[in-house]
Amino acid sequence: MTQNNEEPKTWMDDTDENEQVSVSEYNIAVNANDFNSITIASYMDNGAIRLPFFQRHFIWERTRASRLIESLILGLPVPQIFLYEKSKNNFLILDGQQRLLSIYFFIKMRFPKKDATGVVRESFLREGSLKPDVLADDTLFDNFNLKLPKTQDEKENRFNTLNYETLGENKQSFNLRAIRCITLKQNEPKDDDSSMYEIFDRLNTGGVNLMPQEIRANLYHSEFYKFLYEWNKLPAWRKLLNNKKEDSRMRDVELLLRSFALLIDGHEKYKPSMASFLNLFSRKAVKFNNDDIILYDSIFKQFFAVNNEIPTMALTRGSSLSIALFESIFSYACTTAIKVKDKSKVHKLDNSKIIKLSEDTKFVEYLQQGTTKKDNIKKRLERAREVLSGTV
Repeated sequence: MTQNNEEPKTWMDDTDENEQVSVSEYNIAVNANDFNSITIASYMDNGAIRLPFFQRHFIWERTRASRLIESLILGLPVPQIFLYEKSKNNFLILDGQQRLLSIYFFIKMRFPKKDATGVVRESFLREGSLKPDVLADDTLFDNFNLKLPKTQDEKENRFNTLNYETLGENKQSFNLRAIRCITLKQNEPKDDDSSMYEIFDRLNTGGVNLMPQEIRANLYHSEFYKFLYEWNKLPAWRKLLNNKKEDSRMRDVELLLRSFALLIDGHEKYKPSMASFLNLFSRKAVKFNNDDIILYDSIFKQFFAVNNEIPTMALTRGSSLSIALFESIFSYACTTAIKVKDKSKVHKLDNSKIIKLSEDTKFVEYLQQGTTKKDNIKKRLERAREVLSGTV
């Protein structure tokens, strides 16, 4: 069943969500393996199969997870799992996270509470597996007893309320039930995992599609990305967005990423599409050294320290924050600081000139002709510099 994935824009515009990205040619090795349930749980415990970084939480309810376990016990077919081989014995889940976690939680006999899934996920990511003390925490978990509906003739399901240890003779059937796992490894181009983006995107074309930044977060996790998530929580930033709640589709994080990509690499290195540009920058950010990241952190915080009264309404179009306007003033204010590596060089902006820029005929014209075209980005940033510096 298809779902309507259109969402009203609330606080961000200019996202160019429909832009198409051309695909390079890849040499990808594809292998099919049948891993049984107990082996999968062991691989997850040992960190061989990893959760995608900063993906969605575990969202299945106990009934849905129980139906999967029942299918495995009965020998019913279940959808295959897709894994990306980053290196030897290091697999990233591309598709099937909810199924794998359901199996894992059942074997551990613990089911995460709805309001604790974020904490559980972060613990899993930080430690590589769930440690016994975490699993034993009753503020995070309930016991995982199967919750299955009655049969058509109103009889109790014979597996209802059972757990992993009380399956009896069915325990071995569950343990040994094979699940088809498709593993993919990119051979060419070398030193480039860009095919993961394409594979992940295409595996999620049904149901609720993943947004580009949700996919990037899985593929290009880095120390820089950790700071992006922290910056996204800063009160001054949330105030500018006029939204206290972080966006569930990570579009606010993408706005930060886009602003830093244009600030650090400049419009000279930009070439469409914006999605490809952000992918390349994210891949580059994996190798940022700690000193550079600390510099970017200090510059971002200094930007709001010296510009703590930005006229929010001037940066909005309707009820949405204009990406183009924000990245233009951010680039102007912080470019010198980036070049000389000194946060004290962040410019204090004149609010009257921010308002003037938002109403400037030439600047607005560049917004209306395609915000991610290379020439328009160049002209927009140049015009912002002219207006904000007072040369026009």
